[in-house]
Amino acid sequence: MILPDTIAASAVFTIGLMHFGVFWAKTRYALLGQGVDGKPVLACQRGRWHRNRMRRLRLNEQDIMVAARQQGIERLEQIR
Repeated sequence: MILPDTIAASAVFTIGLMHFGVFWAKTRYALLGQGVDGKPVLACQRGRWHRNRMRRLRLNEQDIMVAARQQGIERLEQIR
């Protein structure tokens, strides 16, 4: 019989090993790193929303403003 602690330890070990494997592959192969990390996309610029980009990213205004408030930005007009 397999103990629950053994299953949990195996899961943690597996996730850690996968994390290390992806990290190693990203540092060794630049193209893989670009694919895993992606690239930043401007959803708002000079106080205006880029609605088609937001739709593609499945973001709404509230999501972006929550992230902006965490950076100390209170209003859309403050975003450059």
